[in-house]
Amino acid sequence: MPTAAFPPVRIGTVGLRNYGAYVCKLLEEHGRLSDAAARLTAVGSTPNAPQETVERLRAAGVRVVDGFDALLQEDIEAVWIPFPIDLHREFTAKALAAGKAVMCEKPVAGSVEEVDAMIADAKRSDLPVAIGYQDIYHPTTMRLKKRLLSGEIGRLRSIVTHAAGPRGDAYYGRAPWCGKFRREGRWVIDAIANNAHAHEINLAFFLAGATPERAAQPVSVEAELYRSNPIETFDTAAMRLETDTGVSVLVLQTHACEFFVDSLLVIEGEKGRVYRTRGLVVIEREGSAEVLKADEDARHAMVRRFAQAVRGLPHSEIALATPETSRGQVAAVNGALEAARIVEIPSAVKRTPKTLYGICHAVVGMEALLSLCARRGVMFHESGLFPWTVSPERKTLRDYTRFSGPKA
Repeated sequence: MPTAAFPPVRIGTVGLRNYGAYVCKLLEEHGRLSDAAARLTAVGSTPNAPQETVERLRAAGVRVVDGFDALLQEDIEAVWIPFPIDLHREFTAKALAAGKAVMCEKPVAGSVEEVDAMIADAKRSDLPVAIGYQDIYHPTTMRLKKRLLSGEIGRLRSIVTHAAGPRGDAYYGRAPWCGKFRREGRWVIDAIANNAHAHEINLAFFLAGATPERAAQPVSVEAELYRSNPIETFDTAAMRLETDTGVSVLVLQTHACEFFVDSLLVIEGEKGRVYRTRGLVVIEREGSAEVLKADEDARHAMVRRFAQAVRGLPHSEIALATPETSRGQVAAVNGALEAARIVEIPSAVKRTPKTLYGICHAVVGMEALLSLCARRGVMFHESGLFPWTVSPERKTLRDYTRFSGPKA
């Protein structure tokens, strides 16, 4: 078990409902560890905060103040920002201006311009900004990347990542910005590839990076984008991305399903192959297979790695997601939206089962079709299995610095 070799970082967060409640609970749990790297010191509350939560925090010695601005006046070194996508840049900038390091929820932002602005803000402040792509902080991620860079499975050729997770009316109805492109003039782009399954795209780019700390960047995108739920953005996507390290990344994702297909990432090398799910990494080469196991809960590894960044300490075994390493995921989504128009999935191929996420608009057999495309390494239209699909459209992403909006 890791041991903190420094005083725990005094950290604060804001909001005691929804994802803010999750972050608060995680920080409380981490602070109770014998080797805690960070301790929850203050929370910026909101008017609708559960009173029992406020009382529990105060009883534990956590200061509860009114809102984000008041939180920044507290004696804390860092702040965890669990806000919606369109607020990430604004509140990261506020925290940095107040002299606080930042852990910002994923995705880093809604547009490449905002990502670049966050990178510039962090450089000016000389304070760390981390992004909450949980898979990056998994204890096996950096171990795997170092072995890939050592040439253990030869030169990397391709990465295929696919996942299916039902989402319906309850999910998209939980907040006004859900499933939207914009809110009050700011890009949200709440789509499957820029929220629930942004992790897999970001992880693929990171593992394809040329050094332990760097992520690959996309130089072109081919995209098919589809909509099954009654939303503005897309809930089903196929993207083929070429990167600046020569690794091709194929992304297949859908919320238009009834059942979960656990996220699977397959890396093909000249001399071997890697399979990665959220809890397991298997390296195959020369007729043998090896399983990599985590020695720490990934959630606490994320807190620990951020705390080390705040203290200015390196960590060779746990990766750090930064705005720089996270830019490629946002560029991929922005580019896909500029390249391909969103196509409505016809009602004739759908059913509407009730799931944990409410009534879903599920394509019949989508789970099996998605997995088959992943095994073949093809996009939806290329497979010939989806009569309602359209040919992918392509856009170059070299020198890509501005998102001009979705294709009409």
